[in-house]
Amino acid sequence: MKRLLKVGLCLFLVGVFGAEAVMAGEWPKTEAALATWDGPKELLLRSDLDDPLASTDVQGLLETLLEGGFVVTPAPLAAPAGKGLTLDFRLAGDKRVLALSRGADGAIIAFERKGADPVAAVGQAPAVRQAPVVRQAPVARQAPAVWQPAEDTWGVGGTGPIKIQGTPRSVALLGVGDGNALEIALLSDQVLEKYRLRDFDLQRVDGYRPDIPRTRALHLSAGDLTGDGRREVAAVWAEDVLGVYDGTDSKVHSWILGQGGGAFVPLSRDLSGYVRILAQEGFLQRRGDYAPFSGPVFPLALAGEEYQPESHGVPWAGSDLYRATPFGNGEAMIWNEEQDLQLVSQATGEGLPGAILLGDFAAYTGPEVAVRLEDPEYRSGFEKEDQVKETYYPLPIRMTIGSDGGGYTVLRGRSKGLPLVGKASGRDAVVRVVRDGRRLHMQRPFADVEAFVLDFALVERPGQPLGVIMLLNEKENGSGQAYLLFQESRQYN
Repeated sequence: MKRLLKVGLCLFLVGVFGAEAVMAGEWPKTEAALATWDGPKELLLRSDLDDPLASTDVQGLLETLLEGGFVVTPAPLAAPAGKGLTLDFRLAGDKRVLALSRGADGAIIAFERKGADPVAAVGQAPAVRQAPVVRQAPVARQAPAVWQPAEDTWGVGGTGPIKIQGTPRSVALLGVGDGNALEIALLSDQVLEKYRLRDFDLQRVDGYRPDIPRTRALHLSAGDLTGDGRREVAAVWAEDVLGVYDGTDSKVHSWILGQGGGAFVPLSRDLSGYVRILAQEGFLQRRGDYAPFSGPVFPLALAGEEYQPESHGVPWAGSDLYRATPFGNGEAMIWNEEQDLQLVSQATGEGLPGAILLGDFAAYTGPEVAVRLEDPEYRSGFEKEDQVKETYYPLPIRMTIGSDGGGYTVLRGRSKGLPLVGKASGRDAVVRVVRDGRRLHMQRPFADVEAFVLDFALVERPGQPLGVIMLLNEKENGSGQAYLLFQESRQYN
């Protein structure tokens, strides 16, 4: 029995650490440190060689780094360290020395020495060239990171992925300009920003900051409310109010903003509720005292020069503003309690027989709203410090209806992996949901991506393939490096 337990333990350890072990190549210590690095995947490769790329060692290192998703910048040894990692490769007598250090503090996290390199250092006579070293291919190399997508990541056509600063949580399309330049809005915790994307050139155009000290991004949507051909945006933020003995409570703030002279122009006061634009209509729903959503969904109308909610609510399938989406013919698409997609009556919320789609939709966790509990609960003991005073409610992933009548959303196929030893793996995709008779059917017009899709916006252009702008992130919670990726649709399968 003990022998069986030992064998089982060994198999478990191989399963957990096997992927790392097989990565060990000619520089096992360095590759192991690279595999566990969770900071910025930017690496400065410094060397004292006249022609670093002529060195088989440097060639092998580049293969390892690029396949591991690092952005590599060659530099001389005297170059200052960057913000990610610094890898120094140099000749010291008859040894090749490799030192991996953190750019932030210069701490060395891996060091190795090997025999002489066939390429001479600066000022030395060129050594006799040796036959190229044949590197054994790793058995289980980590998949290329988002900035080096597999060929099928592009779909039929696309632009990116393009690295962007900050940690935006939501994206919306503002318009398509000359030469197919895309006008894009990005919502971050403290600011709404407008960008222009043309091919691989991304330029910031304008920004709008709410007059509130601390906010968190919740939701962004866009549509032509006025019918003038220019899209307005609805930006929603949360302000977390912390009480020492009352817990955290999120106040919701929102504005409708137009575009004037390339800049954002407020078209409403703070609406103090959740706002969503669908096509050419805007809607609002309030937050409850002890609930994330409360009361009916109100349409927005222009009163003078400002948008305000009307006095009478509209049927919304008996659900929340972001959980239900009108689907036409008196029907709505909702995320039900099991987080499956279901087609229901927009008037009553009653489900249509057989119109339900099972899938990995529940894995997505969007921005959260903190709601105080009316009656605090206790974890352990009965002291004030033992109380649970609030509950966090995540917003569902976006569902948007295209002009083709299909519903578009995100299918989560990527996982962040096991704690401590796990790595993110798998792919996310923007998918299309259509009604096929009395059933819902899912199609894949866009290629999967090896990153977490936080949000997306459809790009519809006359006479051109349907496009999508994806807001990607290295981390599931949106705290990692962010990217924009534009894809064009391919044949459904």
